[in-house]
Amino acid sequence: MKDDREKLDPIIFAVIKARMDGIIQQMAEVILRTSRNPILNLCKDFTCSILTYDAKLFTMVNSLPIHLLILGSSLGHIVETYGDDVHPGDCFVNNDPHHGNSHIGDFSMFAPVFHKGQLVCWAASLCHLIDVGAPIETSMNPLAKDVYEEGIHFSAIRICKDHKEVPEITRIIRTNFRYPDQWHGDFLAQVGSLWKGEEEIIKLCEKHGGNVIKQFQDEYLDYGDRRMKEELKKLPRGTWSIEYESEKVEPQCPEGLTLKMKMSIDPDEATVTFDLTDMPDQLEWGLNLSEACARGACIQGFLPSLDPSLPKNDGVFRHFDFHLREGAVVGIPRFPASTATATGNIAEEVAQMVFYLFEQVMPGRGHGAHGSEGATVASLAGTDFRRDGIPYGSTHFFAASGGGASKGCDGWVNQFCVGDGGNLTVSSVELVELAVPQIIWEVRIVTDSAGAGKWRAAPGTYHRIQPRRHTMTIIAFGIGHTDRPLGVAGGKPGTLVDHWAEEHETQKKVRKFRNIGIFEVKEDEDWVCYANGGGGYGDPLERDPELVRDDARNSIVSVEAARDEYGVVLDTGPELYKVDSAATEKLRAQLREERRTE
Repeated sequence: MKDDREKLDPIIFAVIKARMDGIIQQMAEVILRTSRNPILNLCKDFTCSILTYDAKLFTMVNSLPIHLLILGSSLGHIVETYGDDVHPGDCFVNNDPHHGNSHIGDFSMFAPVFHKGQLVCWAASLCHLIDVGAPIETSMNPLAKDVYEEGIHFSAIRICKDHKEVPEITRIIRTNFRYPDQWHGDFLAQVGSLWKGEEEIIKLCEKHGGNVIKQFQDEYLDYGDRRMKEELKKLPRGTWSIEYESEKVEPQCPEGLTLKMKMSIDPDEATVTFDLTDMPDQLEWGLNLSEACARGACIQGFLPSLDPSLPKNDGVFRHFDFHLREGAVVGIPRFPASTATATGNIAEEVAQMVFYLFEQVMPGRGHGAHGSEGATVASLAGTDFRRDGIPYGSTHFFAASGGGASKGCDGWVNQFCVGDGGNLTVSSVELVELAVPQIIWEVRIVTDSAGAGKWRAAPGTYHRIQPRRHTMTIIAFGIGHTDRPLGVAGGKPGTLVDHWAEEHETQKKVRKFRNIGIFEVKEDEDWVCYANGGGGYGDPLERDPELVRDDARNSIVSVEAARDEYGVVLDTGPELYKVDSAATEKLRAQLREERRTE
């Protein structure tokens, strides 16, 4: 639209923004309350948003960053495909990572919103589905050699018309997906969220006028643009580079990969450029990043070092430029390369690289690495004896990794990974046990898993799960098993992820599992997982001893680690413990001297 209009009244502007955010929250509630799979209704592995009339992201609430950052490119392919053939009551799906989407497991769905015949915006939701018709029981097949082993790709498909599902499309899906009734319930929840958004946006248009709502979108993007320019002017000009050794995966990639990145900042031009052209060649299995995820991973690593009040819209995102190479593991995958796990794994490592780089750009602005989405969030499958032996699929979020530390802030417990931005939720033990035939015997914090620092990382957590009256298949696709979350500015790294099977009665370990692969746990066994803690920030010997005492009291840090890592001597006689100040001062002086002589 033309920008020669009189600007909106600031109060009207603020009211519309607040209402748009409220509408997104209403959309999210529809999915939370009506979806069928625990990965959606308990763990919140989905994102709702609203995009502009010209397919730009302009507002978000409580969304997963890696989801949010691909919605524009996913919708862009739909707009390019259909042109003007878009009508009220339509709904489109795109889960094709070679045409703008993240990875095949993410169903990105969009509904155009019309008011008095004109398109005013798009309602959007993205849900991580548990199955997409892959040869194995997962929507994230890490062993897929190409797209044909991932499942069914829907590249810009009209799935609803006149506010009704297109039966030919839904029949195809029901025939090819493993859990058709569960899928259809999740589909109705996702469509319902879009139409709830449409209904509420039309009400907003009736109140303020469709043209005002479109003008608001333009002005809010301009606001994001101005704010980002102001932020980038505060940063130094320069180019910074980093090399990072990625996760080692047996047998596909036993030596890992050397990931290389250059990041340039030009405050005068207000641009941030990521050069990823030196990334390794794409792999013949599912860890390649889609182009959308390659871009999104860099942005989600950069924004946490800026003012958190920045709008998360295309007014901000337009300031990022990318140099990508076709056929690279982080770049533009060459069809038919598999990108089955593109939202995690290497995408997490790329974002962490930006965390470390920012400490070079401006000391104090970097972050310790978050813990990873390890095998703890594997796809689980089996049969349910309570429901006549029908197959089930699930993914749990019990053993969550810990967040990395930042200057002035300890890490966030249950962070999970960079890509969710803290917006995934820990599963409910009772509700999961109702949904699937498993017993969740134990979930707890892992002592001494958090990377030490003046500001420590968050610890990882642990779970022990037993399948009930069946053998449970585990399809693992995580990292953090060989790649420890690094600390910055003297902070220590977090621990590694690990998982295995043990006899239930004796708790004797019987089989150790790798980070990526297909494994089984029998009905008389438990699946045990340890998630990793994040990386610390700053010298651990500078941490306030009283905070170390509190951490020891809460089992985040052991008394031994308090002494060895932090140089804090604790008297454990009192119920609340007590810092031995004189002994602590002496020990810290000794540890500093030992550093100097090493």
